[in-house]
Amino acid sequence: MNIPPPDLHGCRAAEVRSLLRQRLRQGYRPGSSADGARLGVLVEGGGMRGLISAAALQALDCLGCADCFDEIYGTSAGALNGAYFLAGQIAMGASIYYVNLTGRHFIDFSRWPEVMDIHYLFDRWVSHGKQLDTARVVRSMTRLFITVTDTRTAQTIYFDAHDFDAGELVPMLRASAATPLFTSHREKIRGRYYNDGAVTAGLPLPKALERGCTHLLCLLTRPRGYRKRRQWWAAPYQWLRLRRYPTAYRQAFRERIVAYNRALDLLQSGTGTTATLIIAPAPDDFFIRNAETDPTRLHRAAAESFRRVVKVMEPDDDTLRFAPWPEAEAVASTAAERFFR
Repeated sequence: MNIPPPDLHGCRAAEVRSLLRQRLRQGYRPGSSADGARLGVLVEGGGMRGLISAAALQALDCLGCADCFDEIYGTSAGALNGAYFLAGQIAMGASIYYVNLTGRHFIDFSRWPEVMDIHYLFDRWVSHGKQLDTARVVRSMTRLFITVTDTRTAQTIYFDAHDFDAGELVPMLRASAATPLFTSHREKIRGRYYNDGAVTAGLPLPKALERGCTHLLCLLTRPRGYRKRRQWWAAPYQWLRLRRYPTAYRQAFRERIVAYNRALDLLQSGTGTTATLIIAPAPDDFFIRNAETDPTRLHRAAAESFRRVVKVMEPDDDTLRFAPWPEAEAVASTAAERFFR
């Protein structure tokens, strides 16, 4: 079968894919940097849009890439996806979006001010119904960094899951996902209060660069070419939601647009020595928004994200450990039907 070359984006994107393929062929001990490289994954969230990065991680898992990464950096839903990936449960984690968070169970604008029921997600599903193996995450040789925001100082904090007990992982993930626009919840962790990491670091690129990642795989949930812009109609709603937060926090929230766009520009510009491969929806792809709860649309978005990753990886018999799928085209269609029917 004639398979067209993948559409690669980022700075020296081919180098990242080459490193992944090399680690697949040779076997790799995550976290060892035995080949002289440090490969990190940036996992973007965005409420229900996090399903896009969850399905992308599921594709990587099916392609045998679970042990190829040294570090994972996740914000909000991206951190939750990263945790399920390291626990070896990403298929179950992805299914939470399109099975358990549909209808008005999770997001309901008539339920003001708790538009998003953060406890329904974490207490009912992450902790029980589709329980995350937290012990496996904190013991993983791949490090997971969870982005949160200190609600008093507006400081960006990156929790390293290796520094915490298994029982502290779910509170950290709940804090990272608690967006102030949809919930008033603030999570108390070791005496301080935190919430949504996307307030100050929608893309946790600074930490990855600080840690010296030589290669980055970036799983974005917004279309290529997207840039945040101020929306005048949203200002009254944001003021209403944030009016009780400290001045520093409100200021950081206003500046999140600049920080996010700066991180995107840095990823694509090639500034520095880090090679980046960006996997994101194309501008004309089917797209879901933060508050999407229609299961049909969620299934479609998941399937397209899965196929997108498979196409970029362009697996073959030498690198593909998931043996039943010998060609990228077959993987894309068969896997989508199998996992997202």
